[in-house]
Amino acid sequence: MRGRKPKTELNNNHVSNGAVKHAKKDKKKTNQNNQQMLVNVLLGFVGVIFACGVFLFITRDLVPEYERNPFERTKKEAPVENKRSDDASSKVINKKNTHQQRNDDASSNIINKKNSHQQRNDDTSSKTIDKENAHQQKDSILTEQSMMEDIINQNPHKTVDEQEKVSSNGWREADPRVIAKYDSTICNIEKRKIEDLSSEEFEKVYRYKKPVIVIFPNGAEDWAEADKWTVSNLKKEYGDFRIYSGNAREIVRRGGNGEVGSSFSEFVDKLIQQEDETGEPLYVFDRNFYNSSTLPKTLKPPSIFKIQNGIDDSIFFLGASRSGVSFHKHADSWNGVLYGRKRWFLYPIDHTPPGGVFTGYTMLEWFDMVYPKIKAEEDKPIECVQAAGEILYLPEGFYHGTINIGDTVAIGIQKKESTLGIQKLFYEDRYLGEMLAKSKTSEERTEWSRKFIELYTTILELLPESTEVMQNIAELLPNVDRKRASLDMVNKVLKKDPYFLMAILHKAELLMDMNEAYKAEELLQEALQLNPELFDTRVMYGRLLYDTGRPEEAVFHFRKATELRPNNIHFWNYLKNAQIASDDDRGAEESDEIISYLKSFED
Repeated sequence: MRGRKPKTELNNNHVSNGAVKHAKKDKKKTNQNNQQMLVNVLLGFVGVIFACGVFLFITRDLVPEYERNPFERTKKEAPVENKRSDDASSKVINKKNTHQQRNDDASSNIINKKNSHQQRNDDTSSKTIDKENAHQQKDSILTEQSMMEDIINQNPHKTVDEQEKVSSNGWREADPRVIAKYDSTICNIEKRKIEDLSSEEFEKVYRYKKPVIVIFPNGAEDWAEADKWTVSNLKKEYGDFRIYSGNAREIVRRGGNGEVGSSFSEFVDKLIQQEDETGEPLYVFDRNFYNSSTLPKTLKPPSIFKIQNGIDDSIFFLGASRSGVSFHKHADSWNGVLYGRKRWFLYPIDHTPPGGVFTGYTMLEWFDMVYPKIKAEEDKPIECVQAAGEILYLPEGFYHGTINIGDTVAIGIQKKESTLGIQKLFYEDRYLGEMLAKSKTSEERTEWSRKFIELYTTILELLPESTEVMQNIAELLPNVDRKRASLDMVNKVLKKDPYFLMAILHKAELLMDMNEAYKAEELLQEALQLNPELFDTRVMYGRLLYDTGRPEEAVFHFRKATELRPNNIHFWNYLKNAQIASDDDRGAEESDEIISYLKSFED
């Protein structure tokens, strides 16, 4: 029995041996099938690759080169020659191309110090990269086709269907996104047909009383030779003329003047498509271009808008979608739009716009940050969209801010001097302001400040709810050693208008002077929440941090200020000093290089 297997085992082996033979045959067949399948898959994969290669080869010329290799775009675009303006503070300077880019206009320079101390934090580095991409320019004059390509490149979030369409006059229409956000059917400004509006009725009902939009049956053709204002004709006649542009807030701060100088052609071909450091398009707000040209001969306004030499001032306006000007007011005026559309926001003289004047907001910032929060009916603006060919009459003293929809070309005519009593008083502050600025001694400064306060006190009696007047008084009181009274006044301003950024900053400065840094810092944090892009706040916060022994934190805010106003030497000096105090020798050295570079334009 030893060595013999059980019967059941023998039977099992017999069965297994037979099955193995069949299994081997099946396995062999299966292996052959699998091999054939693998070959088929490989052949299919190769076919797909080959087809894709053929497709890419055929369509290579249809795809812009920088889309095939986006890194090549930067290499092949030569740096733009830069032009000097009266105030170079709204552009970024590219330190890398210093020797190639020095010429007449520092305002177009780009300061982007390569690898500035390894871009110390994510926020700063991403900002710098964004700006480098946003301000890419081309040396050659752009054709209409390359202009549209450049718009697409600078606005990659837009689809082709969302790009601005170029009209027959050469100016671009607003894209759907702009229309969806900024256009409006709200219009509580009265509209009148010119044929139904007599001179007598205009003087009786509207002059110095309320705004009105005048409509003409043939549009701008009824009051101007509109064909002389097309892109091609303006470039042909005035391509080399010097014009000045800026963002909505800085135009107002500079007394109604642009700060970035360029030729007319350069603006139309390049700058009109660009945005400044706040993300706002540049806007031509020029007081000399119109009168220096022959364009006055092309205007033929109706008698109610007669232009009087020596009495009227003129302003030429030109800007892309989203450009505009922040709230301000002046003497009697009218504004005629030849091409494009303009959205107006108005307040009467006794109601300072929410957010204040000498504002802490660009117009786009105000629209995004303040306008949606206005709930009380009495605080909402008078508003309307003015179409091409229409003329808006604006009584003197009316606060107004604008946002353009599509490329907008307009002419503004306003009286050089005020007529009404209250606005006349406001105009008197120009003389007092000049004398205060010229004061050489503390005694002179105190004396002129007292006269200023007396003037604004008189105006406040006439306009007791005016936060503009209250704020002006609050800012003057420290000059006559009345800081507590100034604090009380600014508190009244903020009680009426919590969005008045410049009032918040003034209060913070008062608290800093009173050694209440903790309360001042709370206010500065509040101001940053209202508008993180206001360089005034960044500088004041940086000063507070530096003075309270926190230079490392101060560096962050001073750097932000240099990003927002990159050609401001004072901001770079603040940054350098904070870097030195932080033992950041490398950063201080880089800042000092930029300071030296900027000073070279002042020589």
